[in-house]
Amino acid sequence: MIDKIRKKEMILKENMKTLFSIIWGEVSSMLKHRIQAQENFREMNSAGDSLGLLASLQNEACNFQSQKEQDQALQETIR
Repeated sequence: MIDKIRKKEMILKENMKTLFSIIWGEVSSMLKHRIQAQENFREMNSAGDSLGLLASLQNEACNFQSQKEQDQALQETIR
């Protein structure tokens, strides 16, 4: 029973690393540079932390959206 659980945990870890690689392969080069600049990227990359990568992508997307909204508000003010 314990061996089956350990085997499933190992499979899960490998699948998460594979998912990290797949997601990372789909990220644009500009966004890759921004995520690589984060202080936790090395740990995230070496661990294959796909959930951490998704959180970083979400954070960057939200920051981009808020910047976009600021730019739009400025344009509207100018008009």
